[in-house]
Amino acid sequence: MHYLRLLRRPRHVAPSPGILHVELVVTITTDLGDSFLCPSDAISLRASVEVGSAAYALSPSPQLQWAPGQRVVKPRLALPPVAVSAWALGQVVRVCIKTANDALSAKSLDSILESATDPNASGLVMPLCVVLQGKGDASGGEYTTRRLRWRRHADAWTCLDIDEEIGESIARHVWDAGVVAVAALAAGAHGSLQSTTAQHPLMQSVMQVLDGAGPGLNILELGCGVGILGLGLGAIISRPCTLLMTDVDQAAGACTRSNLVRAEPSAAKLSYEMLDWEVARRGQFGPQVRHRPWHLIMLSDCTYNADALPALVGTLTALSAANSRQTHGGHGFITRVLVAMKPRHASERAFFHLMAAQGWKALAETLVFQLPEIGRESGSVEMHLFEKEP
Repeated sequence: MHYLRLLRRPRHVAPSPGILHVELVVTITTDLGDSFLCPSDAISLRASVEVGSAAYALSPSPQLQWAPGQRVVKPRLALPPVAVSAWALGQVVRVCIKTANDALSAKSLDSILESATDPNASGLVMPLCVVLQGKGDASGGEYTTRRLRWRRHADAWTCLDIDEEIGESIARHVWDAGVVAVAALAAGAHGSLQSTTAQHPLMQSVMQVLDGAGPGLNILELGCGVGILGLGLGAIISRPCTLLMTDVDQAAGACTRSNLVRAEPSAAKLSYEMLDWEVARRGQFGPQVRHRPWHLIMLSDCTYNADALPALVGTLTALSAANSRQTHGGHGFITRVLVAMKPRHASERAFFHLMAAQGWKALAETLVFQLPEIGRESGSVEMHLFEKEP
């Protein structure tokens, strides 16, 4: 998948009273930012501005084309009077950019899952929105927002908004495996019973874990980044639960806390705690992690760094041991781990050898999604479910 991104904060230009232009520096890259979108033909982009619940299309800019070999576009967008007035009053004004062709837009979890399960699908580009700061601040917004719609019922849609930092840091952006995993979990929880994803043995096993934990369901996420997987599952799940997201603060920090504050009310009680795997592998956890046993531990996009794998697997094993101590000596308590990953290099396979060496076993066959990418060979996203008996 490719992602529209801002390389710097929006710049406001007011050439005369009542006139406001917004200058953006936009790129389109893969999730790690290691490759630019290179289509065979130019792709048109479309910009709009949102004021409250109303959206207004912005006049096409000559710079809103992404051509083969391009690395950046710098559109200058003229805002309509209603947006200029709202901005002057300090109201929330958002500028959004997406592909003009909706078939190329990763606009919803449904469209992402369809692309990942249809062998004839083309790749997608994820849209972005950015909030313009008020009249007294010409620096523009601090974050861009990924807005993913998903269908809770046949005629009811829900919005999941995830903030990312503006700029080139890969740590504070959503990555492919987390996005696809959320789409798959939404299908498992609320999708059609005829859905191949909902019917897959791994997804059915995950749903059994979520449904079979009784009234005190506890879910722990490792390496949460900006929180796409934890916040996504928190929005999807319909039963009360505790969902704790963890990471080192360099990778999450203020951006994740901002997403937690803005999260829509749900059945899940969401929170965040710092967790360093090098410390956690020795059984040393923060107070929230120590406080309860965890029925499901989950992680996405955490296996790409082979040097960190021993600490990651050691942390999982230490959490399993802590679970056993929390549950009357461990009688009957089995720790389960859901892993979503986008394989990027052969060294990641060491994760599975380390898991096997520490007694973790696969609970279900791997769920694999093909991930087509425009102008590139398709990648894939894998979901694995492990368990470890006390």
